[in-house]
Amino acid sequence: MKTVLFADDELHYIEGLMEAVRAEGFEVLTCRNASKAIELCKAKQIDCLVIDIMMEPGHLLSECDPQTAGLAAIDIILKHDSHQSIVCFSVVSDPAIIKRFRKLNVLYLRKAETSGDKALKIITAKVTGVYRHNG
Repeated sequence: MKTVLFADDELHYIEGLMEAVRAEGFEVLTCRNASKAIELCKAKQIDCLVIDIMMEPGHLLSECDPQTAGLAAIDIILKHDSHQSIVCFSVVSDPAIIKRFRKLNVLYLRKAETSGDKALKIITAKVTGVYRHNG
């Protein structure tokens, strides 16, 4: 079974999206801090990581600013596995951060501007390699 990890300290805001991903037949794992996301990506086969930028750093990143803990986690995860499929789902709109994501091949979706349906299609495409235009 394909696995999607949602790393966000406010998971209640994306519960509907997580349920939709489950309905697609994927296993859904969750964590609420950046350190746990790193640990899970190293310990398990994660087919797609959906991560926020602003989140609690956790014990591995205790010196990290919560405003950018997700970025620090992404850097560490990609050093461990440069092919890890990552979608950043956040409210941050800093052009420098978005440009950095493009260089890292991390897809950025802005929470306030991306519909649940579009987010689901993109996450599904990241897991399966197939983007459904309709349905």
